[in-house]
Amino acid sequence: MPLDSVGSLPFTILALATVLVLAWFVVRILARLGVGKSAGNTRMRIIQSLPTGARERIVLLEFDGKQYLLGVTAGGISVLERRAGTASDDVIPPLSHIESIASQRPPDTST
Repeated sequence: MPLDSVGSLPFTILALATVLVLAWFVVRILARLGVGKSAGNTRMRIIQSLPTGARERIVLLEFDGKQYLLGVTAGGISVLERRAGTASDDVIPPLSHIESIASQRPPDTST
């Protein structure tokens, strides 16, 4: 191996480490400033999420003023309940209501 390439290896590693550290600081600063986050006037927001298994969860979602209770699994997303919603968080159904909906079997749609 030539002597020049051996001497440049530590320099290359140091330069790469410096770039990675600088990139990390830039990402942290941008995250703190809120760059890349969506604006507060979005049409959709997740109000609450309840894990029910390793890869399953129930999600209360608000979209265009309506609330949707969704069952999310690895195989897909099912609408468990629809209701007219409001912009406030005081319309979150009690946990017992969400659990009772989650325990219901979905209707058989195979026919």
